[in-house]
Amino acid sequence: MIAECENEFICDMAETYHIYDYRGVPGRLLSTLAAGLRDDSRTIIKLSGAKVPTQTLLLATIADELSGIAWSIGGDRNAKRPELITEKILEIKEEKPELSFASGEDFEKMRKAILEELRNGRNL
Repeated sequence: MIAECENEFICDMAETYHIYDYRGVPGRLLSTLAAGLRDDSRTIIKLSGAKVPTQTLLLATIADELSGIAWSIGGDRNAKRPELITEKILEIKEEKPELSFASGEDFEKMRKAILEELRNGRNL
């Protein structure tokens, strides 16, 4: 734990147990105290690989869902869908494939194929 995230561990020990020099604490006691850290402590978050505490992610998800509902029942159909907070927190980037065509004929062939797929009710 200390090897992976010593700075976070020092902060958690100071905040939770008012221990400002963990090196002076016996090893067994220190490991017991470390095991008692909350799930939202800096150390546990870093060790788990999470970017934010679970509570923050849940609140962001709720906010995203509410903004999506408000957007869907709103009057302006040309309005852009709100950006998702969770995507920003988790740094999710939607990758859109880029198409390029050597000629206008190639473009028209692809366009016709896509329209044909849509007419047949198939998803691309």
